Amino acid sequence: MGLTQIATLFLTGFVSSAFAGTAVGSLADTHGRKRICIIYCFTMISALFLRLVNIYYLLFCSHILSGLSTALHYSVFESCISAILAGILSNALVDIWGYKAPYFASIILLCTVCTVITSTWTENYGSHQKAEI
Repeated sequence: MGLTQIATLFLTGFVSSAFAGTAVGSLADTHGRKRICIIYCFTMISALFLRLVNIYYLLFCSHILSGLSTALHYSVFESCISAILAGILSNALVDIWGYKAPYFASIILLCTVCTVITSTWTENYGSHQKAEI
């Protein structure tokens, strides 16, 4: 895979996140945070599975889903510390088991998170109060 194709994949992820980010914030208030968190888990798991396949158009789809997932992630989760810890853990996993290990670990953790969200959370909608003029 050439540098142009790799750059296109990264750009695709950033652009899809930018477009999705403009619409996603209000979705959590409209459709509920629990539902959006579950959608995040499924879109990220799908993106991770597609990223394990070395077929360009599937990698392209993976980066679109990853951008959407990123927008969902930042709209409903407090994510700064979890991102730092994920980076440290991913680096250790690569050192031990190779470059695909963080993807498998992420899939397992996302399945666990989705199960916990589904079984323990109640739905949480945003405030529907109208602004006073």
